[in-house]
Amino acid sequence: MTNTRGKHRFDIVLELEAPIETCYEVCYREEHMAHWVPLHKSVVYDQSGAQTPYGPGASRLITQTRGNTLREHIVQTNKPQSMVYAIYTFGKPMDWLVHNYQGHIQFEPISADRTRLTWSIHYDLRGPGKPLAPLLKAAFKKLIGGMCRTIQNTSLRFPDTATLPATKPPVICCWLARFARKLCLWQKIPNKTII
Repeated sequence: MTNTRGKHRFDIVLELEAPIETCYEVCYREEHMAHWVPLHKSVVYDQSGAQTPYGPGASRLITQTRGNTLREHIVQTNKPQSMVYAIYTFGKPMDWLVHNYQGHIQFEPISADRTRLTWSIHYDLRGPGKPLAPLLKAAFKKLIGGMCRTIQNTSLRFPDTATLPATKPPVICCWLARFARKLCLWQKIPNKTII
């Protein structure tokens, strides 16, 4: 994966009722991510490649309840203003459709206890993903938008509460994953992960 920005892009912008430092913590610490990442079993950091905790070079493994594991890499941080991460693998079938995925998360203080969150997504499509471009963009927007709203409505108000409501992916994401799996089987794509 390269660190260039992908051809496809969208932004989610919203305001959070918390200081910038709290917003940054909620978006990168695994104990907080557990409250807003949908359908996850675990969020685990590997800090061995990073000079500082949660800094560039750290990796995140997000294991989903359906068995897929997302492998993310922290590319850049400027605490508490911004973070850039790249997803190296989504697991099948998304690896057959999407590559060069980067998320750019920026925080801008509006006041002492309000922060503007801008989450920009950049990605490229490959092979069978190209004809699905509008569906994939809609699914990513709905998924990232839902996570942002969960951060906005829940995690920032109760960052230390272990009993926050679980998040669910939008129906379009589940449907798209099933459709992508069938499309890849129909096109006889080899049963291996493309990285």
